[in-house]
Amino acid sequence: QSGIQMKMNSQAFPRTKFYAYSQVERHDNIPSLLKNQEIDYHHSIVFDSDSDIKTNPLPKPEKLVHIDSLTGDTTTTQVSTKSPIGQTKIIKSKSMSEYTIEVDVPQEGFVLFNENYHPDWRISIQDQEIKPLRAFHTLLAFEVPQGKHIVQIRFSSRSVETSKVFIF
Repeated sequence: QSGIQMKMNSQAFPRTKFYAYSQVERHDNIPSLLKNQEIDYHHSIVFDSDSDIKTNPLPKPEKLVHIDSLTGDTTTTQVSTKSPIGQTKIIKSKSMSEYTIEVDVPQEGFVLFNENYHPDWRISIQDQEIKPLRAFHTLLAFEVPQGKHIVQIRFSSRSVETSKVFIF
């Protein structure tokens, strides 16, 4: 036995994830909101307030009140909101800057791609270019319509390509 143990971090963001719920917060507030667990990042994606994103807020948890018929005692239970589940998976990765993702989602929403945001990311769904979005202060996300789609993601920076000419 090698003594090496691997443990899954259940708090970490997956490589890709579908979100049906979204909210907008001030850019400088997002890190502290995440740190203080004031954002349910498992169920709602968070964008900077300078984004022109239509929001779909996470519904408040429902409260169920149960009255005991014998004693008259009441108990209150909070039922957490269930998020619609979508399928997202990387089906091809040509390099660290080019990916193909398969998305199958039950409603329109957003896909988080766990990569640092930069405006030079190019994203297309069925050959239609869509805008890269900054989520959770620093990660890449994009809007997706309902249904099954193939998404192309690639990093294409004119300044990087120009510098390659002079370096190589």
